[in-house]
Amino acid sequence: MFALANVGEGCLLVFLPHRAADLGLGTSGYGYLVAAMTAGELVAGLVLARRGWRWQLPISIVVAQLGAALSVLVLIAPTTASTLLALVLLGLLTAPMTAWAQTLRMRVAPPEGHGRLFALLRTVMQATPPLGAGLGALVLPRGPAVTVVSIAAVIALPALLLGPSLLGPAAAGAHDPPWTSEEEIEEVVS
Repeated sequence: MFALANVGEGCLLVFLPHRAADLGLGTSGYGYLVAAMTAGELVAGLVLARRGWRWQLPISIVVAQLGAALSVLVLIAPTTASTLLALVLLGLLTAPMTAWAQTLRMRVAPPEGHGRLFALLRTVMQATPPLGAGLGALVLPRGPAVTVVSIAAVIALPALLLGPSLLGPAAAGAHDPPWTSEEEIEEVVS
């Protein structure tokens, strides 16, 4: 889910310099736009660090990913205010998704597999934004609206396709590690 969302983010990073230029923000405008998204991420991170999260993580992830896609659609309006709003909202929604997904991964993967799992995930996550940049190069010539809709679709697609499996019966047990028998716990601990 997050690899595909990162493809959308890579596409967004190709779109934002063009948006900054269209808004007359100059070459430094790109930095302001990225900073708006980062501000949303920082606020969300601080809120999550200070408060517990009561809702089921799989549901929270799916809702946040769909919300992130919707926030991207706000970029269709070519104004500075709507662009900043969209990017702050995007940051507010994507930062928690990362924390929640990491929590789920830690809960369901056996501890002895964490190193390999997280190395693989990190590699995949770092490899996908450049793919999105390539997508951005393909769709950007078709105009801002097509680019924005493409970004939103790529971000929403995994939640739409994988969300039902996350929200099904397996989601109820997603908070518990799969090694719940006493023997399995003994084996993991030793």
